[in-house]
Amino acid sequence: MKDIVKELDKNIFTPMDKLRGDEVFEYWRSNEINEPHWIEYWKSKGFKSWEEWRTKYAQEFKLQDREWVFCRILDPINNIPFFRGGPFSSWVKNFYHGLPAPTFDWIVRENIIIESNDTVVSMAHNFPSRSVLTGLYTRDGVMIIEGMHRCCAVASMRRQKKELTDEVYICLALAYDEELSTTGGFMAGQ
Repeated sequence: MKDIVKELDKNIFTPMDKLRGDEVFEYWRSNEINEPHWIEYWKSKGFKSWEEWRTKYAQEFKLQDREWVFCRILDPINNIPFFRGGPFSSWVKNFYHGLPAPTFDWIVRENIIIESNDTVVSMAHNFPSRSVLTGLYTRDGVMIIEGMHRCCAVASMRRQKKELTDEVYICLALAYDEELSTTGGFMAGQ
């Protein structure tokens, strides 16, 4: 098994700490648990809690089975736009236009509706400080599995020539030899 720290591009990432899957899940929780649009979303799908809903994704992405590392992204405004969108069914259907995992730069450039999305606009004007993304390090680069809207906001900021002075971090695990299936659209009881 390859060591994620040895595989990282040190021009993009500074590795800081190894993480367990439950610690990565806790970052997801802290990013989303109090967000009104996510609460509305998981309730509309029949879930009783954020944990019940997001556990489905954690299982799909094998969160507990991976070796994770917490990293600082050295130049977020110039690196994040070239990370790739995750394999989420709604994103694939609505924004990828047949591409398997386009970059955020491409997603924002080719989908004007993304740049005007309320969440993306809000984040582009007031990016969350000390933000933590979650991604898988694939053959094609970093694929984001949590933080899609924040990555779109950064790509939008770059296109508008805005600065991003906040530090951005990422939980990363290797997924070189994996075919990641499209996921999402879960309903309670499935």
